[in-house]
Amino acid sequence: MNIELGAGCGDFVKLYFPECCLTDNDIGLRESCQKELDVSCSADCFCDAGSLPFSENSFARVIICNPYKYGFKKPDQAEILLNELIRILKKDSLIIIIGHEKNPYCAPQRVEKRIGEISLLTKADISFSVEDIDAEEFYPGYSFRRIEGKRKTVPNRRMTLNVRKQTHNK
Repeated sequence: MNIELGAGCGDFVKLYFPECCLTDNDIGLRESCQKELDVSCSADCFCDAGSLPFSENSFARVIICNPYKYGFKKPDQAEILLNELIRILKKDSLIIIIGHEKNPYCAPQRVEKRIGEISLLTKADISFSVEDIDAEEFYPGYSFRRIEGKRKTVPNRRMTLNVRKQTHNK
């Protein structure tokens, strides 16, 4: 099972990563998706990314696409988010972050820096990789939207965090 954080009005992850739970923090999303974009809201759960209502070891993959107002911009945000994601991830898992290099919540250099700053506090070993992508090639026909839904954005980076949870023998 996979989970997308901040899914907004889109169904991106369900198209490219099957068996996915879509989450968003904006409970007013159902009405605004219909009113502004004339689409149905695809979110399965409304919750905060730093306090997810799922049990430990529930997901194999977390997908974050163009995060806004949560993520890796500030050290304390990153620590809360990363520890929460590690909690809900299975032993060997992935966090996939798709975004634009100039998005301060997911700029590759910032993500890597934050992981280094807090990796000692987490209960996992994390390896980081980044690749340039052409969103049109990787996700043909999908129109990425900014938070307000009206303006298009084009992700140009995909970061993968390989997460290996540490096991402790008693």
